[in-house]
Amino acid sequence: METLKARIGEKALAGFDWPALAAAASGLSYADLTRAADEAVKESIIGDKEHVMPSDLVRGLNERRRIHRRQQKGSPEPGTPIHS
Repeated sequence: METLKARIGEKALAGFDWPALAAAASGLSYADLTRAADEAVKESIIGDKEHVMPSDLVRGLNERRRIHRRQQKGSPEPGTPIHS
């Protein structure tokens, strides 16, 4: 959880439900947590928001989990060129 807190920093809303986010992050690697947190911060900047929205962070964590599932099934990620 410290990884997410460190990456989001002051952009986290007061009252962020860190235990719920820890559950959503369970099983993901440091790299996945970092990527999800960075994406949530980027969304807040692009959206001209003062804070990271927990829903953006959870969406990023879920996306990282979906990518792992796809990779385990052997399917290419969307946008990956298919060579024949």
